Amino acid sequence: MESLEKDAPLNQNNIWISRLIKQFSTKKSKEWLKEQKEDLFLFLSGINQNFSLKAEKDEDIENLLYLVIQLRLTGGVPINFQKKDDDFLFFINPDFSFIEKKEAVKDLAILTCNRPELLKYTLEKYSENISKFAHSNIVITVFDDSEEEQGLLNRKIVKELQKNSIKIKYLAKKQKNILISDLINKAKITYPKLASDKFYRYIPYTFGGEGIKPSYGRNRNFVSLFYQEKSFIMIDDDSAPIVQTISENQLFSAIKKMLKSGENELSKIHNYLPKKEIIEINYLDVDFIGYFNRTRKEIPQYVKYSGAKDMGADFRLLKQWGISPFEAGAKSLIPPKISKDSFSKIIEDLESDLFIYGEESEQIPIIKGLCCYFPPKSNGLRVTIPEDIRIEDLILGVNYFFYYKKSPIETNFSLFHQKTIRNITTEYIHQEIFAGLVFSIYLELLKSLNKEDLEKDLSLFYYRARINWKIADNIFNIYKENNDKMLAIFNNCRLIAEKSGNIDLSEKIKHFNDSLWQTFYGQKKDEYEKKINDEVNRILKEFCECLILWMTIKNIPLNDFG
Repeated sequence: MESLEKDAPLNQNNIWISRLIKQFSTKKSKEWLKEQKEDLFLFLSGINQNFSLKAEKDEDIENLLYLVIQLRLTGGVPINFQKKDDDFLFFINPDFSFIEKKEAVKDLAILTCNRPELLKYTLEKYSENISKFAHSNIVITVFDDSEEEQGLLNRKIVKELQKNSIKIKYLAKKQKNILISDLINKAKITYPKLASDKFYRYIPYTFGGEGIKPSYGRNRNFVSLFYQEKSFIMIDDDSAPIVQTISENQLFSAIKKMLKSGENELSKIHNYLPKKEIIEINYLDVDFIGYFNRTRKEIPQYVKYSGAKDMGADFRLLKQWGISPFEAGAKSLIPPKISKDSFSKIIEDLESDLFIYGEESEQIPIIKGLCCYFPPKSNGLRVTIPEDIRIEDLILGVNYFFYYKKSPIETNFSLFHQKTIRNITTEYIHQEIFAGLVFSIYLELLKSLNKEDLEKDLSLFYYRARINWKIADNIFNIYKENNDKMLAIFNNCRLIAEKSGNIDLSEKIKHFNDSLWQTFYGQKKDEYEKKINDEVNRILKEFCECLILWMTIKNIPLNDFG
């Protein structure tokens, strides 16, 4: 491939792209793409301007669109196109500017707990990926909250992979507890005036420790403290740096149909894909570290899924029962005030587990799990709720937004998420609804603060959250409405199973519904509301202590564990 300066004239770019397409047309695309993808990625990201191409043959534009989609899927190049007469105009996102290839991140944190098989797969895939894309200075650290027996298996997995050239460190639960004890001792010396049992009790509550139940939130807090002001990538133990898509033949077929229809929006290509029953799955390697090294290094970014989508417990349960969400009436769970396009996207997401091609979503102050990039010096309020109610990523995103007044953004590529079967119980459903309630109230409290004087107003936040208060009727009614919707949807499922003659499933759903009804309506209304109020107050009060604690000790270095 001939090299070009990144500031080459536009017509020279067009000549180069035409030459590129001719090369592509004469070679087997998979082999060619493997050879040229990195150079093409650097070239396209380096143009930093729009370009046009006059298509001499239909195959030319089909080939280029195929390249664009593959690059978008695996490298995050945000390119779109439009057709005007015989010219195809390509648009490169102006935010995606050429940046010298320099490692912005050197640390990859993998969080795990009692899942050795998943950890083995994840570690192997990321190690292979790091070698393939030559990120030789990356250090992987496994933060393990597993019990002793599972921890020994995890340590063995790490030890085996350490024989390769990739740098892998392992931090067991026991080691972490020692580091937290050392942290308490350092805090007592550094801040002697705060030496109270109550203050230091919140260190293990926030980060974990001896006799404290592990949770997603505590492990994330510990990792945030561990890296302090350094940049790092945090991933879960059920992911892989590959994207799940469809076969080359089926993708070319979809491109042909889309061009024939006159569609100019590349993200709409999913409308031209084959039915999911006949889709041929393909996997592509993603240079995910390279992406973070070249884009928006100053803003936290989170990665979407390919493979199994991270649905809510209610939709996962419907899928386990084999019942269509919309046949069951799950449309009632979707907010009414959304656009037609957004509604169509939600339907697509619920009906399919497969990610093919997507646009960056609206920037909103959240971080989703799986894989998050944290930029240097972003530890201002990087602390999340220790309770295991699965809103830890939302809290991280909101806190970042509150502190830095910037929204975390979604990347333009996706990582593969392994399918894990979870036993969805009525308690699980209630916990998810309850988590939404806690998150809503936390947002309301944050809105009352003066963002210009954060440290001072955190004390005000602390004061307000320490006062026992009653959940507003309108908020509690939302909680009740969600329960009612769940009951109605699951009752529809029972009727569907009954009508289809699946008596066993019908009985199973009936027992589930009875349990759900009993949980919410099987006690007096006043008693139940008090129970929810007390639990929300407890969580917010204790999380308040964590916020104040974080601002106090976030810069105390942890001891090196080797």
